[in-house]
Amino acid sequence: MLEQIVADLGVHENTVGSGWKFGHPSIDTKRPGSVLGTAFVAFLKARRKIANRLCKPGKFYCLRCWEPRSPDGGIVHYRPYTDRRGRLVVTCPSCQTELRRCTHMAEM
Repeated sequence: MLEQIVADLGVHENTVGSGWKFGHPSIDTKRPGSVLGTAFVAFLKARRKIANRLCKPGKFYCLRCWEPRSPDGGIVHYRPYTDRRGRLVVTCPSCQTELRRCTHMAEM
């Protein structure tokens, strides 16, 4: 069934698996479960819309909290890759996860 959903929707199998992981119900109790296709597509679109939030300046997106967050204590570290490119690293004030964003010296 997983292969059929992947083929019909044109999405990766992990995307389909995340639907069940994040609460989309099956329409029966069998294993593997069956889903109503239109409801599952609507569920995936709603999840995608939640995940596609832009961060305002000074915010970093926390993948654990699923929220844009300000750096903990306002502290931002810069880790250079080259003389022109690097990564901004901060800590999420809510879950203490390290958040990273690639940047270019012209943007700073």
